[in-house]
Amino acid sequence: MAEGSIGQSNAQQSRFFSFAIRSHVEVIACIRLIQRREYIDRNSKLVKDFEQLGSKLFAKLNAFKSAIK
Repeated sequence: MAEGSIGQSNAQQSRFFSFAIRSHVEVIACIRLIQRREYIDRNSKLVKDFEQLGSKLFAKLNAFKSAIK
């Protein structure tokens, strides 16, 4: 996030946050694939914590992006 926070216009920051959101969605897709292939237990604390944190992060990224438009 630090790369997109200094000296940029709102439009540039919004674009940067779009990249961050897409990257976040890719990470979620990778976690789902790892679960489906049973490399990690779906019920593990790590997965549950990630899902909880991931949902919050996704919402916050979207809210911030909307706020700077």
